[in-house]
Amino acid sequence: MSRICEMIDDDYLIWTAAEFIELRSLLVSRITLFNSRIGGEPARLFLREWQDAESNVWISDEMVERV
Repeated sequence: MSRICEMIDDDYLIWTAAEFIELRSLLVSRITLFNSRIGGEPARLFLREWQDAESNVWISDEMVERV
């Protein structure tokens, strides 16, 4: 978490592909750790899939009621 904050707060950091890759790896590792997911799974999600998961679109209300 400290490295993520350090990167985000650094106004003078020049963002190259290497910095984006490092930040992505740090974020994916946190997501994987806290969601107990298979490694790399969050990295393969498309933004639309992520947004669907956040707004509970994946499971319909009817399916929830049936279960």
